[in-house]
Amino acid sequence: WEDLVNQPFIKIVPPELQFHYQNLFEEYIKWHKPVLEDIIFMTKKGKRLVVDVNSNVLTIEGKTVMQGDFRDITEKIENQQK
Repeated sequence: WEDLVNQPFIKIVPPELQFHYQNLFEEYIKWHKPVLEDIIFMTKKGKRLVVDVNSNVLTIEGKTVMQGDFRDITEKIENQQK
């Protein structure tokens, strides 16, 4: 995961969801709102993970940025569906 620090989240989103998530996050940043839905990420090997996002919109040196902590909840979701 170290290679993802300070990288745009869009790098690990499945291609078919990139447009949706890019627009979603831009709206969250615009209105300074936290992310309110689980996000699908994709590993280097192509496995899809459901992640819970704990996010904050911050202004640093005049630039608005979103900081997020991500927690893999794939197993939890799979167990709930059984």
